[in-house]
Amino acid sequence: MSENYSYHLEKYQSKASRHTCPSCGHAGTFTLYVDEQGKPLADNVGRCNREDNCGWHYTPKQYFADHPEMSKKDYSFDAKKFGKTEQPAPQPKPLCRIPKEFLINSVSPNSDFIFFLCSIFDRNTIDSPTIWQIIKTYYLGATRDGGTVFWQMDGMGKIHAGKIIHYDGKTGHRDHDRPINWVHSIMKKQGKLSDDWELTQCLFGEHLLHKRPDAPVALFEAEKTACICSVLMPDFVCVAVGGKQNLNARLLIPLMGRKVTVFPDLQAFGEWKEKLNTISQQVGFSCYMCDVLEKVATDEEKSHGLDVADYLIKELQRRSSPQISIKRH
Repeated sequence: MSENYSYHLEKYQSKASRHTCPSCGHAGTFTLYVDEQGKPLADNVGRCNREDNCGWHYTPKQYFADHPEMSKKDYSFDAKKFGKTEQPAPQPKPLCRIPKEFLINSVSPNSDFIFFLCSIFDRNTIDSPTIWQIIKTYYLGATRDGGTVFWQMDGMGKIHAGKIIHYDGKTGHRDHDRPINWVHSIMKKQGKLSDDWELTQCLFGEHLLHKRPDAPVALFEAEKTACICSVLMPDFVCVAVGGKQNLNARLLIPLMGRKVTVFPDLQAFGEWKEKLNTISQQVGFSCYMCDVLEKVATDEEKSHGLDVADYLIKELQRRSSPQISIKRH
């Protein structure tokens, strides 16, 4: 199948032809790949126009590489009908990855997020074994201006991406005045990656799955939540999708055969439950939706879309040594 002839980025016709990005969640910034009839291949196959702050670009070639079960017959079109000559399929481009030395050089406690964690774990000391456990488990990096680098590493140790998020060091809340950035966007500007480098995300914490093949998995939306819960829920391998819109079958393929407990943010429970009913069957994993937050949250907390980390942080701040109990399934 020739990807160049079968699919192309949808031409702009109206606001309806620009969609919500599955990576950064921004509305009206995502362009889908469509066939000659205008039918999209999948709702996450396309490109976000926020190149500096997001950089999502998932091509049909990458989609078919990730989904070999999808047949050529189902997704090809009649070349003669459109006046084109069928050509041999080009060799697939190797998936883009970031050299590991950039991750190694970035690992550091010098971020505002780590400064905040020091206030809730082991009494305000950077020498806390808990703090270093989190840093070493997830290879947390730091930027010169205090941002946190959440690296995405797959089970083979390949680096898919580095997501840079800034936090308030006192409250632990995201600094929304400073937009999310990506390591690959910075490296492109510095000439350290080629302009045609394409982002293909994986789960945050995916590299931990093969180390504990029999452990149950806890699935969260935010990287921050996975880091905090990895300490308070040690029986689980804690991973995150990195955004509500990232919940899709391709990203969750590494969970095949696992027991997965899902902790949606408030306001996302219904949407995630509906999606995961389908995704868990497609990929093949056991899925349990934890509804504790839905039961205990006030209307105000629901309106703010809090997550499990917000509640655990309050508990850590209230008690010197909280006993957090999450039921395994």
